[in-house]
Amino acid sequence: MYPNGMLVQALNEKTSFIKHFPYYGINAYHSFPLIGRTDEESRKLTDLQLFIKTENEPRIVNEFITDPGLFRRYTDKCVELQIACRVLLIESDYAGEKWEGSLPNRKVLGYEYCPIPIDEQIITDMDWYRGFAKYWPKLNPYGLFDTYEEIARFVVEYNRAFTAHEVGDGPMDAYICRVSQVLSKATGE
Repeated sequence: MYPNGMLVQALNEKTSFIKHFPYYGINAYHSFPLIGRTDEESRKLTDLQLFIKTENEPRIVNEFITDPGLFRRYTDKCVELQIACRVLLIESDYAGEKWEGSLPNRKVLGYEYCPIPIDEQIITDMDWYRGFAKYWPKLNPYGLFDTYEEIARFVVEYNRAFTAHEVGDGPMDAYICRVSQVLSKATGE
């Protein structure tokens, strides 16, 4: 698994689309809380977070913060603005973005099958599709699987249901993600 990078999420922006189990995974909170801020520094940090500029394509959208310096500036700004945040480190087989620094102190929350670009399609399918109800009691308090083996079994069943057009709403590239909460000043831990 590659350490893909950081997701900074505002704790006051919890999603509420999961009804049958507690959920604190990748899509549980709105990511990148400086989006929509009007001050110049927040706008600049958002632009740096969202886009990679290349010669061939003027802007490539990022899903993660991969640069440790940008991560530090981003979380410092959140602290300055008193935005209560959590920071997730996402690791997966997705090779499009890779964390460029040493790995921070973190607590593994579990494993989730998630599309990249990030979308709630799979986790919402897991909530409403009765064929996946047998997995609900197996989820940990974060609504994630505890082991790679458990998530791998779910992936096989999800992909079968997707191929049969029982779940999903279109093509996607999905990955098994190890989700860890980063212990930092932005999170107060």
